[in-house]
Amino acid sequence: MYLHQLEKDEKTHFLALARHLAQVDDQRVDVREKYLLNYMCAEMGVDPASIDALALDEEALVRVYYRGKARKVLLLEALGVCYANGAIHPEQEKLLRKLAARFFMPESFIDDAIQLVQRQLSLMADFDAFVED
Repeated sequence: MYLHQLEKDEKTHFLALARHLAQVDDQRVDVREKYLLNYMCAEMGVDPASIDALALDEEALVRVYYRGKARKVLLLEALGVCYANGAIHPEQEKLLRKLAARFFMPESFIDDAIQLVQRQLSLMADFDAFVED
């Protein structure tokens, strides 16, 4: 939703984080996660094949994400990846809370973002039900 606002380096590091988060729960990227990652690549104008070679470098990610808005986008969109399977895995949440702390964000940011993502998913389910035959 906001990924198009990221700068080139931010996009690359976001995709590395997103790929890492997709694999945390079961060590693989499943069909729903792959679809979501491809969708995110399309939003950013990035070749989806490029994400296969990416590895998370937490130190570089923290350096690249120096803009406040970009940090919020990173964490919010990363939560979307976490919820691709319907629920956030404890290790995914732990990593995002760690990043938020490294970005000097309030402790409540992740809680607030989780609530927003859950509301968005609930609303999307309502829309899906509305258009079903």
